[in-house]
Amino acid sequence: MNSELGNNNGIKNLEEILEKFKGKIEVKPEQLEELRELANKYSNKTEEELMLEVMKYSKIFSKDMTKKEYMDKIKKLEKIKPFLNEEQAEKLDKLVEILKKVDIKE
Repeated sequence: MNSELGNNNGIKNLEEILEKFKGKIEVKPEQLEELRELANKYSNKTEEELMLEVMKYSKIFSKDMTKKEYMDKIKKLEKIKPFLNEEQAEKLDKLVEILKKVDIKE
């Protein structure tokens, strides 16, 4: 199983995703370059490997957050679901399920 960016077409898919959000979000050139680098970095990873990375970084990024702040971020993430196709929405659901399992101190 491969994720949307977790395949050999990572950059192409990134460009397609950004095109969908054109006019809705503003991406600076340096942010776009970072996204391209990340797409390249993770393009050959399996979905399972990507989920492990998400859990690892979630713990790192959330260490200074309260449980409420963390859950608020997850709720914001869930708001992109209407912009996704069925397969992407299913993957987002899996991601959210994993993120909700991350142990955040109250």
